[in-house]
Amino acid sequence: MRNIKILDCTLRDGGYINNWNFDSFNMNRIIKSLNESNVDIIECGYLNKFIRDKEKTIVNNIQALEERIKEFDINKDYVIMINYGEYDLNNLAQVTAESKITGLRITFKKNQLKVMFDDVNILISKGYKVFIQPMVTLSYTDAEILQLITVCNRFDIYGVYIVDSFGAMNSNDIRRLAYLFNHNLREGIRVGFHAHNNLQLAYTNALEFISMFQNRDVIIDSSIFGMGRGAGNLPTELITEHLNKNYDKEYNIEPILDIIDKYINRIYSDKYWGYSISYYISGVCNCHPNYASFLVNKNTLTIKNVQSILKDIPEDKKVEFDKEYIEKLYIDFNSSNISNYTDLVDFKKDITLKDIYIIASGKRVLEGIKKINKDKNATLISLNYIPSFVSVDYCFFSNQKRYNEYKEKNKTIDLSKSNHKFIFTSNIKHDESDAIVVSYNELLGKVEGAKDNSIIMILNLLIKLNINNVFICGLDGYGGNANYIDENMNFSFKNSEMKLKNTEILKQINKLRKVMEMYFITESIFDSKGK
Repeated sequence: MRNIKILDCTLRDGGYINNWNFDSFNMNRIIKSLNESNVDIIECGYLNKFIRDKEKTIVNNIQALEERIKEFDINKDYVIMINYGEYDLNNLAQVTAESKITGLRITFKKNQLKVMFDDVNILISKGYKVFIQPMVTLSYTDAEILQLITVCNRFDIYGVYIVDSFGAMNSNDIRRLAYLFNHNLREGIRVGFHAHNNLQLAYTNALEFISMFQNRDVIIDSSIFGMGRGAGNLPTELITEHLNKNYDKEYNIEPILDIIDKYINRIYSDKYWGYSISYYISGVCNCHPNYASFLVNKNTLTIKNVQSILKDIPEDKKVEFDKEYIEKLYIDFNSSNISNYTDLVDFKKDITLKDIYIIASGKRVLEGIKKINKDKNATLISLNYIPSFVSVDYCFFSNQKRYNEYKEKNKTIDLSKSNHKFIFTSNIKHDESDAIVVSYNELLGKVEGAKDNSIIMILNLLIKLNINNVFICGLDGYGGNANYIDENMNFSFKNSEMKLKNTEILKQINKLRKVMEMYFITESIFDSKGK
């Protein structure tokens, strides 16, 4: 019968959550809890030649981590991971009787397979237990899996893994891959499984994986409380509990629950991980999760739009996140050269010599309405919504989700308190018969994170029409989940994301101030000149 081992990767994979900021005190508390729980293998972190910080679990030499775990049992299996190409493997010292870290997990891309095994042989000769981790194993064809297995069979490796990098696998995928490994891999080589939880299948996939191997040792990766990037990983406390009940294992769960209570919960409350629509979509599309997060966090696309963009990403681009590439796809998706220039001429005539007020959707917008109502020469333009508290002349929509929400709301609530006209950027699909359409591309800003923010696009439109000054009302800035005049407009942002958005919008506004005077009639974090 096979032996089932648990490898806990909290200190490595969990590091994506807190930038590997596990100081020595808390790193040792985690390792102590895992040792007391009888977890078989503990992954202590990452090895990367560019790192200089000594209080992280991503380090530039093994000795830095070994020094921090010197108090622990030398007979325990401690391992570390290396992304192939990020460290000169020749610099690793020979394993000795005093070595604490004796296992190396080598993760690699498909195109590195042929060159990687020359270095793997060096590691084996130095006495390391070598774990082979093919990234995005699901992207391998059966023929490529067999090629990988053929190469593995030539070397004395400790184990080879099925790696569900994007949490995209289902039970059929597990059975197919497990069958190929079990019937072709040399006897004595262990098979491991590393699951991500994008589709909430990490636990059931792990059980399916275990059931496929009756006469081969297997390794299951997990992390405490599922700590890991995005949707997280298979929770250590869940899989060990299952193995205790069904496979006569003797893992002690209490120390794991204790460290969750003392430490991991604190990280979770500040840097949430778990199920999200972004990671669901990345799992469905089998692509790097940052692609989905990037598009979803724009908060301008419907989920159908996001899925449509991701499905068109070629296989060779899905594995590694390329920010410039996805930004281009996003802009290309939204781009159109359609502009109704005749209507723009009429629009310019209508607003020339008028006081132009941009009505944004921040909570403070009501404070400025009394001032606006006193101005008999005012033209009001709302941004991505139609206010119920004031009559506007134009409604500017650059965000498809916002327009869809307006249409849905308008079925039950009369939002037509004036004979307003619509202005749409050309990416918006709409059914308004009398509307001004302007080119999305022509109104994009220059600052990366604020290119198609609605305030930037409307200001660019007015500048193109030679408008020299504008009054801005209700542009409070991102500042929490209750920052909009209508709570149904709230987007969910992390504090760090809100801060970055505010910074980038302010940079772009300050650039535009060189050619346009802006007067904020309500308090705004973008009013850098003051009122």
